[in-house]
Amino acid sequence: MICCLDNNAIDRTKWDKLVSVSGQPYALSWWLDIVSPKWKALVEDDYQAVMPLPVKRRFGITYLVQPRFTQQLGLFGDGDINAFLRKIPYLSYDFNLNYTNSYNGSHSLTHINYIMDGSKGPDNNTQRNVKRSQNLEYKPINVETFMDFWTQHNGHLADPQLLKSLINSCNEHNMSRIDAAYFEERIVSALFSICTTSRYVTLAPVSSPEGLQCRAMFGLMSRLIEQRGERIIDFEGSMIPGVARFYRGLGGVEQPHLRIWRLSPRKKN
Repeated sequence: MICCLDNNAIDRTKWDKLVSVSGQPYALSWWLDIVSPKWKALVEDDYQAVMPLPVKRRFGITYLVQPRFTQQLGLFGDGDINAFLRKIPYLSYDFNLNYTNSYNGSHSLTHINYIMDGSKGPDNNTQRNVKRSQNLEYKPINVETFMDFWTQHNGHLADPQLLKSLINSCNEHNMSRIDAAYFEERIVSALFSICTTSRYVTLAPVSSPEGLQCRAMFGLMSRLIEQRGERIIDFEGSMIPGVARFYRGLGGVEQPHLRIWRLSPRKKN
């Protein structure tokens, strides 16, 4: 039986144990608390399968929408995706399923994500760019230093305070890694990655114009790949052709997921 639970009725220990199997951070309860504070959930039986409901309310209408910095949600566990979708108690939704979900509905669109699982190595162009970045200095940085650099070079594209909250919470859960590339003692590129049991998720890469010129992100990504151990590198995208080429060049392979939606019917006059 599938039930819809309010936020305060969710057993977060059972919830996190189930969703963490995916290796992705997005559906962990503490992550959802930050990106969608009023989230609810569909839960089958004793947390055999679950689906987070990122609730938003506007002009008196409640609907579901994909939160920022949260690439994939959907169904986790052993459940029927269609049965869960029928149980969504809202007329309108627009969110992303995760890479394990299969769905054949008409209102869906494939999004391409790239991961590096070791099945492919870097191409020749990437190897040349990694060599160009070898004269840089690489070292970890703290949250404040990263956020100052991010806000300066990328803050207009996203929500810096939301990102900072996520990084701080990742630190609290020992899931944070922040690396920077320096040229002549100046940070030119930085990368915040989330470290789960099976993945490094490169959530927030950022470079200055100088960093782009000296190919600093090639160096940062290459170091992460070298140090990944048995973990997959999850590049979090991208549908943008130039970014997709960059990830493919590093050895990325496609791991698609779906965006699905349902629009509320228009009221008749």
